[in-house]
Amino acid sequence: MGSLGRAEHRNPVHACPRDHAGLSHQGKRGTPSMGGIAIIAGMWAGYLAAHIIGFGSRLPRLSASGWLVLALATSLGIVGFLDDFIKIRKKRNLGLNKTAKTVGQLASAIIFGILFLQFSNNNGVTPGSQYLSHVRDISVFSMGAIGFVVFFCILVFAWSNAVNFTDGLDGLAAGSMGMILGTYVVIAGWQYRNSCVLEPAAGCYDVRDPLDLAIVAAAAGGACLST
Repeated sequence: MGSLGRAEHRNPVHACPRDHAGLSHQGKRGTPSMGGIAIIAGMWAGYLAAHIIGFGSRLPRLSASGWLVLALATSLGIVGFLDDFIKIRKKRNLGLNKTAKTVGQLASAIIFGILFLQFSNNNGVTPGSQYLSHVRDISVFSMGAIGFVVFFCILVFAWSNAVNFTDGLDGLAAGSMGMILGTYVVIAGWQYRNSCVLEPAAGCYDVRDPLDLAIVAAAAGGACLST
């Protein structure tokens, strides 16, 4: 047996081509892909349904913050859809190449990074803040508009690719995201209960549309856990 044969015998895992999955996943060939479509559709449906059902109640109106978060998720979902569509159409494991994915994510991040600094409310608060924050904004550390967009791009790359790393095993990405989004519901709900609009006191949160963002997170979490 030659050197290549001996190497394959010693480490058969490395000898497998990229298209081969683990033995436990061989029976899943042909399973429908592009489940992100259902998640994004569920996010929009849950968000809009909450506002329709709660029309006339204390629920906030449709807000710029909510629309921007949903639109950003949809934009990144389109990149993921194209990746999966190419895989299915060409029947190969490789969809969009790294350059195409990076361009798609970068374009989404730049566009929405700029948009998040627009749409100020009556108090001049925009959906995104140029200040670094821990529990609240740290007013002495301003990134400026350009710094915010750069930081926003880093966050978008980190979040979207973190989901990619956990995707592929049943329920791993969706289950993880469900728990994370549940935490965001609590955080946004707490900020709403202690917002400077409702409780203009020391220690209040000067943020825009926290309750609407809690609805977005709840809708997204429900969509993830239902898939």
